[in-house]
Amino acid sequence: MKLVFLISLFSITLASAKTVARIADFGGKSFLFYENGASKEIQYADKIPDQSQLMVDDQAYVTLVDDHGNIHYLAGGSFVKIYNNMLEVQNGYVWTKAHSERPSLINTINSVTKFEKGEYITTVNSLEKKSQLLVLFGQATFASSTEPNLSIPVRSGEFTFIDQDYENGLPRRPTRVGIASYQQVKSVFANISSLKTDKFEEQFLQGKPKAGIKRQIASVESAHKTKDIPHASSSHKRGSVMYIKTYGGEQKREPQSVKKPVGAYDYYKSVKKSVKKVNKAPVKYYGFDFKKAPKTSAKSSVISVPVRPSVQKTDRQPASVRPTSNVAPKQTIINDINSVFEKSYKSNLRQNLKHSDEVNELIDELKTFRKDFKKSY
Repeated sequence: MKLVFLISLFSITLASAKTVARIADFGGKSFLFYENGASKEIQYADKIPDQSQLMVDDQAYVTLVDDHGNIHYLAGGSFVKIYNNMLEVQNGYVWTKAHSERPSLINTINSVTKFEKGEYITTVNSLEKKSQLLVLFGQATFASSTEPNLSIPVRSGEFTFIDQDYENGLPRRPTRVGIASYQQVKSVFANISSLKTDKFEEQFLQGKPKAGIKRQIASVESAHKTKDIPHASSSHKRGSVMYIKTYGGEQKREPQSVKKPVGAYDYYKSVKKSVKKVNKAPVKYYGFDFKKAPKTSAKSSVISVPVRPSVQKTDRQPASVRPTSNVAPKQTIINDINSVFEKSYKSNLRQNLKHSDEVNELIDELKTFRKDFKKSY
């Protein structure tokens, strides 16, 4: 029974509040907060009562239509409060298309905008306490909330702002908006299809393209230019190609300045000189008898080469291995002396120990004891 009473009370409260706007379109998640503290996620065609607050998610958007026919497009991250004939933007971006001749208001944290039929973009940064107005079409009056009587007019293609740190919070003189600034603001509303228009760029930023002029390739002349040529006919007949045959039959005609290439044989004939043959005088010898040496063939001249004796191969052994035979007598004597010394040294070493066996064992144990107590081996 108590639950039924609360539901009926809530419905009576909503019915008593005046409806000032409706949800025309939305994307993502957004939430509506009523004046009595209740909240809900918005749906299509929801009624928005007076003094309600609307919070739009960062990746969402909402389209509102108020009772005067004005359309408000709320971008992601916006937070507004809806009144009768007034929209209070507390943070975010709002694109307004006013279709009513009746004046309406848009309030922010530090500004008041009065507008009529036209298009306007309101930007509010609550952290920096800065409000900005961009007028696309139409005219609006912009003033500070502390000095509402000191308003300035803002016309189409102009923007202004109010900053607490600039001129004591008074609005700045309106200036023309640039294409880079406009495109930056427009990119915030990229997910709203109904705002994808180039009407503002064509009228205020780039100008409308002239009708009847088409862009063509520079090397291709248009058809109307042939009228200025005296010998050009109106029928635009195709030209013919004329072939001119040179004289000389099949001989190739070349420019006169081009010389014929000179070959190597032709150059040799041009520089070759004729050498006269000289008769050689005979030489005679007197008082000597010359005899011709007998001719010897290549087969008879054979040189005998002495044959070297063959060397017997021996097995190669390591250098540390002593040969078993052919040892020098001096080396054997030294080896004998060394062996006698080693034998006497080993026999006397046991007798002349520094310590006894018990002491040596104790020393060894002490050494191992020290190693055990080290941190690491």
